[in-house]
Amino acid sequence: MKNKIAGIYKILNVKTGDFYIGSSNNVSRRKIEHFSSLRNNKHYNTRLQRSFNKHGIEKFEFIIVAICPQNYLVKLEQWFLDNLKPKYNSAKNAINSKGHKSYKKIGEEKQKEIVQIDKDGNFIRTFPSAKVAKRELGFTDSNICNCCNYKKSHHKHYYWFYKEDYDRPDFKITDNPKIQIAIDKVKNRPESYKRWLEYYHRERSPYRKSNLKEQNLQTELSR
Repeated sequence: MKNKIAGIYKILNVKTGDFYIGSSNNVSRRKIEHFSSLRNNKHYNTRLQRSFNKHGIEKFEFIIVAICPQNYLVKLEQWFLDNLKPKYNSAKNAINSKGHKSYKKIGEEKQKEIVQIDKDGNFIRTFPSAKVAKRELGFTDSNICNCCNYKKSHHKHYYWFYKEDYDRPDFKITDNPKIQIAIDKVKNRPESYKRWLEYYHRERSPYRKSNLKEQNLQTELSR
């Protein structure tokens, strides 16, 4: 069994040079936890997760930058945060750097500017925050944030992005891998299914009454 190593580590994007700084009393275990969350698109750090989704696992390296006694971890991590200013770290205070989101962090996400885009990729409008969109449209702010964090493809038939991402020169809607997956599914559907689906949406009420669900159409048509 390997000895536990306490220290400071860096998750480096070798393509862009951007990185994340963290600390752990068991660096090897922490590496496994980080990359497991990233591969499953469930990492608590949305900046790191978006970059991982865009560039792929082969562009990321886990590097131990310092080894130290456990009681010095927080102080040393803070030094690295203050002096290296890592792009992927959302929390700038080492003592608050946890392996999960705080309620304060979730609240901050809901206050960020967001952009609404239709299914054809057309810009609709900008909202000051997900909370404002919820109030004006009656949508769910947490689902809007999930779209912005690339955990959902769409909400209420619209795509949603943080304005800071939308304003990037290289922005495209398929930066969200969930959207690309949804587009590919539509392309691969047989024409008979597409025509049925169009009719289903146009004449939805009678099929709701008969309990015929949209996800069952593919099975029915393939018989």
